[in-house]
Amino acid sequence: MNVKREHASGRERASAVLVVLALVIVTIVGIRIVSEAAIAGRIESQAQAGADAVALAAAATSDAEASLVADLNGVEIVTIQRVGATVTVVVGRGRIRARARASVVTTWSRPTRWSRPTR
Repeated sequence: MNVKREHASGRERASAVLVVLALVIVTIVGIRIVSEAAIAGRIESQAQAGADAVALAAAATSDAEASLVADLNGVEIVTIQRVGATVTVVVGRGRIRARARASVVTTWSRPTRWSRPTR
């Protein structure tokens, strides 16, 4: 039995190489885009957590304490705005900005009278 083999021509080989090369490039670009998005999402969540912590510190204490909390959370305070008991802060981490608001609510309630348990 005689089987005739046909070999791919030079053009066909070159086309196959170009298709494989294009697929490799598209895969690399896709991986890059996904990794950049994941990194940006992580930085955004860290910035928001830092903004929350700074807002709570600013509402409960002072701007100096809020600045310390910002340093500990790796964010930079952009603005602190106080309106009454509410504090609104904007912090930055790189190009990312995050905003948070906090209030200190102080309430007083009459102490309840405790009675001794009966035996």
